[in-house]
Amino acid sequence: MNEASERGSLPQYDNPPVREIVGAAQFRALPRFGLPEIVRFGEALEGYELRELQPQLPPLQEGPPGRPGPAQLLLAVGPQPQRALYFRQPDERFVAQVQQDRIAINERRLAPDREQAPSSEHVWSELDRLATQVGSELVSDSADHGPSRSTYVELTYVNVITPADGVWQDHGELHRVLSIVSPSAGVEPWSSVERASVRFSFPLLESDRFRGRLHVSAEPAFDGGTPIFNLNLIARRIVDVPGSLETVFAACHCDAVRSFTAITTPEIQAHWGRTR
Repeated sequence: MNEASERGSLPQYDNPPVREIVGAAQFRALPRFGLPEIVRFGEALEGYELRELQPQLPPLQEGPPGRPGPAQLLLAVGPQPQRALYFRQPDERFVAQVQQDRIAINERRLAPDREQAPSSEHVWSELDRLATQVGSELVSDSADHGPSRSTYVELTYVNVITPADGVWQDHGELHRVLSIVSPSAGVEPWSSVERASVRFSFPLLESDRFRGRLHVSAEPAFDGGTPIFNLNLIARRIVDVPGSLETVFAACHCDAVRSFTAITTPEIQAHWGRTR
């Protein structure tokens, strides 16, 4: 199945609860990405403005199922590597993140209407442009590093689940949103919980070969005085074929959209206007 038909077979919603989408690619680290490179790159990145410097994020890693995750050894010696955040002007809807071994694009929902909803297609377009820019500005032609030598792709969907009439109204009703949660916690007087949260994951396999992992978390919160659930889905896949960044990104998109439908209840899907 080609990418177009793959996308056409995915579930669709008239009013999905997605608030933000983040697409990222980790690669073999650049030799240098200090303040001179950060400033120079910002001047070359058309339409974006350098706004923030934050600590570099730790490496993306996924171990095979049934084994402990890879240990991360972080040495704090000398100046710490930085992550540069460039905001697209004028509305700052997109944020480009660049660090020594990773690039990312955030697309944020700025308005409630559908026309401004985040989209993986928007994110891929900007991520692809960012990868090309990093390659031309920070990587030499013969270098064995940078986005063309990516090792992981990560696609995150940040969803904000608001109360829905006839479905759920308080933090004790997560079972009406996610199928994995039981409606009863136990016997009386401990059957009904005040609030619930959950984290779980799925291995991503192709012909029994481990390709990555899908992570899900749901946490109760408040928006003003309104109860909400922050539902995050993170699809993270290994890249082991140079030049396959777009293909792996598309696979992560399919993982996230299909799993979103698989783990949520029919009642909440009807509220979001599922059409397929």
